Amino acid sequence: MSVVGAELASGKSFGQLCALLIILPGLLTVAWAAAYLLNWLRHMSGNGEGSKIQN
Repeated sequence: MSVVGAELASGKSFGQLCALLIILPGLLTVAWAAAYLLNWLRHMSGNGEGSKIQN
């Protein structure tokens, strides 16, 4: 937000920086969601817990 505000106020273009500040959080959000989903799936599958037959 502040970069866009500075860009509008100064009349200068921060094209690459602005694009980076838009794309980077999106990529980090997708990476975090994928890591969370994998961790949740491992938790839900039990990773072999309780699969042994007890006598």
